[in-house]
Amino acid sequence: VAALVKAPPRGAEAQLEAGKRYYELQRAGTLVQYPDTLVFPFWSLTCVYAETQRDAETYDRGFSVLKAKFGDNAAYKARLAYMAKTLEKLKSGK
Repeated sequence: VAALVKAPPRGAEAQLEAGKRYYELQRAGTLVQYPDTLVFPFWSLTCVYAETQRDAETYDRGFSVLKAKFGDNAAYKARLAYMAKTLEKLKSGK
């Protein structure tokens, strides 16, 4: 598991594939330990894949972690706002 999160993947296809693996770990209930520097890549990629699966529950879990950790950081404001809108769309079934 640690090898999956040791460094963020590069490129859209690799990121989607990583998001799928992270997503599957979350859905299986696997406790994933990662360094603080990888909280954002781990959860944002998990959310990207959760969105493709229309999985509001997993997306919400990831968004909540990111908002708690980065919500006060201006550098993440736009990304978190986008994620909040996406979460609302997923919850509404759109």
